[in-house]
Amino acid sequence: MISCVITSDATCVTGSPATSNVVNVIVNPSVPASVSIFASPSGAVCEGTAVTFSATPSNGGVSPAYQWKKNGSDIINATNSTFVSNTLDDGDEITCVLTSSHPCAVSSPSTSNSITMQVSPVSVAGVSISANPDPETACPGATILFTATPVNGGLSPSYQWKKGNVPVNGEIFATYSASFSEGDVITCEMTSGLPCVSGSPASSDPFTVHYSDITNPMIFSYTGSEQTFTVPACANELTIEVWGAQGGNSSGASPGIGGLGGYATGTLAVASGQVLRVYVGGQSGWNGGASFGGNGQCGQGNTGGWGGDASDVRVGGNSYSDRIIVAGGGGGGGALGDCSFAAGGAGGEGGGTSGGSGVQNYQWGNPVGGTGGTQSSPGSGGPSCDGGSNGSPGSIGSGGSGNGRYSSGGGGGGGYYGGGGGGTCSSGSGGGGGSSWTGGVSNGSTTAGQRTGVGQVIISW
Repeated sequence: MISCVITSDATCVTGSPATSNVVNVIVNPSVPASVSIFASPSGAVCEGTAVTFSATPSNGGVSPAYQWKKNGSDIINATNSTFVSNTLDDGDEITCVLTSSHPCAVSSPSTSNSITMQVSPVSVAGVSISANPDPETACPGATILFTATPVNGGLSPSYQWKKGNVPVNGEIFATYSASFSEGDVITCEMTSGLPCVSGSPASSDPFTVHYSDITNPMIFSYTGSEQTFTVPACANELTIEVWGAQGGNSSGASPGIGGLGGYATGTLAVASGQVLRVYVGGQSGWNGGASFGGNGQCGQGNTGGWGGDASDVRVGGNSYSDRIIVAGGGGGGGALGDCSFAAGGAGGEGGGTSGGSGVQNYQWGNPVGGTGGTQSSPGSGGPSCDGGSNGSPGSIGSGGSGNGRYSSGGGGGGGYYGGGGGGTCSSGSGGGGGSSWTGGVSNGSTTAGQRTGVGQVIISW
């Protein structure tokens, strides 16, 4: 409390000394200004996250002023008690400067504590799937193992496999193993375990299950050249059927008809990737069928028929010794001659275990033409009259050529052993048929005289 006492020096004065009124003085203590800040969310955040910073003043007065700073520099227009940003980088330092409006404030302006940002980049989640084995090389119905490969999945990604876009119950791991049907569509959905990731859950590209396009059965027709068959992954035993070619008919009137081709079948144990060589017989002599005899003095320009080629399958090489199954070709028909106008003889049928004998119609000597091949020997050539040369004998794999002294004998059919060529007199006799053989397969059987036209091979599994 403050007052004043005055003593007058006047000579004529009363009330001296006089005391003034009392003034009560209140002295406020000085106060330190300060500010603290906190962030929400706090701690590590993902790139692009909006973070709100709030300032809590102490002794800021009625109207404190704020200035937010990043890395020591003022942030434009950041002058409120809160500041929001979604453009923060890892390591940025955020502070706030408080200017107090308190009349007794000291340490104003005051700088807050510093918050160092931990900002993680945002990764894009993805997942791809693969199949083992590839269904293209697997048997239909085989077990296929699908494996998911995550991208930015973190330490503990989670999975959901789908078939036809329908979740598969219980298939929630990185692999999925099952038996699938042709056309099944498989996908995998992966949920990332990373804190900063986009595109999660991620879905793989669809995998459509498609098994090998190899046709079963595989049918081989005549081409005049070697063909091949590669054993598919799902096959361990083949069923092979082969038909030899029919012998050719002779030309001209009253032709000798070529013998029908033989048939053979059996099973073969195989391994995936093994290659079989396939020979389909025609009527041109490329696989053992023999040529007809030349046009002789009674021939009228008519010619006998080619012997039908054998059809066969070979393993390991392309020689006759590599054959595992053979269907004999029919003998070629003999041609009409004008010396007695006897019709040309028919060719013998392809085997069976033995090929059939050709027919001779000129009724001289032995009434047969070329004889058929057997399991152990080729057929003999048909006889010719008046001391002429007989038809040529067959050989292993090939028929014998027809004789052409008087007319045109038919060629012998190809086979395991070939048939003999037809002889001639006033007309040509038919060639013998080649034999069929199943010595390189299991459960083999043969049937004679089954095929018209060119040969065929069918492989099934």
